[in-house]
Amino acid sequence: MPTMHVVSLKSTFLLLIFSLLCGLQILYGQTQAGILFKLVDKERAIWEVEVSVEEGQAVVADKFAVYLADEWKAKHREGQSIAGRKIIVSDTILAFHPILPFSEGLTYVATYPGLNTLTFTIPTQAYTPTTVVAIYPNRDTIPENILKMYLHFSAKMSVGKSYVNLCITNGAGDTIPLPFLDLDPELWNENSTRLTLWFDPGRIKRDLVPNQLLGTPLEKGQTYTLHISREWTDAAGHLLDRTFQKSFYVSEADRSTPLPDDWDIHTPTAQSMQPLMLQWEESLDEALLRRAFSVWNKEGQTIAGNIELGQSQMSWSFSPDSPWKKGTYKIRIKSNLEDLAGNNLNRPFDRDLMKNPGETPDTPFYWLSFEVK
Repeated sequence: MPTMHVVSLKSTFLLLIFSLLCGLQILYGQTQAGILFKLVDKERAIWEVEVSVEEGQAVVADKFAVYLADEWKAKHREGQSIAGRKIIVSDTILAFHPILPFSEGLTYVATYPGLNTLTFTIPTQAYTPTTVVAIYPNRDTIPENILKMYLHFSAKMSVGKSYVNLCITNGAGDTIPLPFLDLDPELWNENSTRLTLWFDPGRIKRDLVPNQLLGTPLEKGQTYTLHISREWTDAAGHLLDRTFQKSFYVSEADRSTPLPDDWDIHTPTAQSMQPLMLQWEESLDEALLRRAFSVWNKEGQTIAGNIELGQSQMSWSFSPDSPWKKGTYKIRIKSNLEDLAGNNLNRPFDRDLMKNPGETPDTPFYWLSFEVK
């Protein structure tokens, strides 16, 4: 019998070590009585505190309390603990999630009658501060009737906080009231790293009531600064690395549609990996520009490759995955491609319907041809 007992203990010990090494979850029924804290969401650095009692007992939520270490003795006497949710996992296990996440570097105390008090410190997580990596348009001069701006961040951001963490000021330092549409939900891409900001179209389009009452958000001939606060937190709750500012000058309004027939085409040579390039005379919408073009061969097949945008989004280049062959090619352009003022390939954003009452049908695509020799 003693030999069997030793073998049993040894097997249990080996199973425990194997489970820890392999990342296997140990059953709650094997958890010893006591208080522990553990990481429950590694990506967001969320911790919880858990209490386990002996089999045959039942956990009582009201008896479980968590305090800041430097306050716990006084708070315990006053009956004031950290607010949070107490979740009964089973008859013998109770978990505590604070309403406000535990703070990195702070020490806490957890108590439960009949169990040893647990003192724990939330470790400081190593992370790379989130930054503003780009603002589009990225040029220093923009039209008075600019329609959109794009903010690009290096990591996933918290949502629903943009309008309290950014503003535009004029040359005198005064904040411009309500330059952007306060949209709910905000216009984020799928991974919450790019935010689209719309200037109020009602103030941009002439003869609309907001335009008549308030004028355009930006005025020709003025210099403005976009401010992005460091207090804007990313999805993990960390502040931005720094406050960000970008200044720009406002030129006259743009109410003309882009004309693909006026663009310059720089063609590659056969059997080369040279890029195909298009150039134009104004900045185009960065987000739309990245998905507006496709290149087709004479068989009607699209060609795989990589694209790059030129300085101030005034050019586009395409590098194929394989060498160019001799022949005729076509570039298909989506007609929803816009300039900075929202003028697309079919029509201006702000147009006088009294002068042009007839609506022409939209053209979904425009085509340009080029020859590889």
